[in-house]
Amino acid sequence: MISELEREKFRSICRAVLTERTAAEGGGIGTLNEKRMHIALKRFVCPDETKYEADMGNRFVADVKLDDEIFEIQTGSLYPLKAKLEYYIENTDCHVTVVHPIPMKRFRIWIDPKTGESQPRRRIAGVTSIFGEAHELVYISEALATGRVAVWFLFIEEEEYRFLDGRGKDKKAHSSRFERLPVDIIDEAVFAEPSDFLALIPEELPESFTVEEYRAAAKIPHGKHAYMAVAALQNLGLVEEAGKKGRAKAWKKVDSGQ
Repeated sequence: MISELEREKFRSICRAVLTERTAAEGGGIGTLNEKRMHIALKRFVCPDETKYEADMGNRFVADVKLDDEIFEIQTGSLYPLKAKLEYYIENTDCHVTVVHPIPMKRFRIWIDPKTGESQPRRRIAGVTSIFGEAHELVYISEALATGRVAVWFLFIEEEEYRFLDGRGKDKKAHSSRFERLPVDIIDEAVFAEPSDFLALIPEELPESFTVEEYRAAAKIPHGKHAYMAVAALQNLGLVEEAGKKGRAKAWKKVDSGQ
């Protein structure tokens, strides 16, 4: 549970990053390479900039390195981290924490690419629970299974800026996303050990369940994402095959007492 003190710290960092970057860009939005979301999360993790961008060899650079602890800020898909985490595990003694924001409260702001004018922000759907990101864990599940890698989920409020450069009369279809700006932090969840990911198995599931039953219980909208989530749980040693239910493959929780 995030404290009010930590929430205010996060808000203050977000405000500072927005002000600094806008001034650096001459009053415009988004001409510098490092995105505001990444900068804000890095400062939230560690205010000491001397700990940023540590050279780990083999062209890998750690976002933050504090003694034998590495923090990797990953605002998008976790897939790009797979090779990096494998390298850290095989070539260092460091423990790694992946910091991953989940936009539970989202607002969208449209920008005219010609004039730079923006429309008033409007609320859009966010990720409703941790299950909405469970599928992403499949990419790093083998690293998580070692116990040397943890995931720190930050449930945030964000503003998404998009250009009116797409198709259709309103130019919104297939438009370009410009940037995501963090505004507030709502909550957090830390998964430090493989067993912590048992929280990703809904309690209402029967002893033996199919991927479709998992999808329905976890309220995951896409079947593919449910398959990926179950595969991640299998790689973590938390579920195993349990024959068939009808024509579908069945799964069950691994008995920790075995």
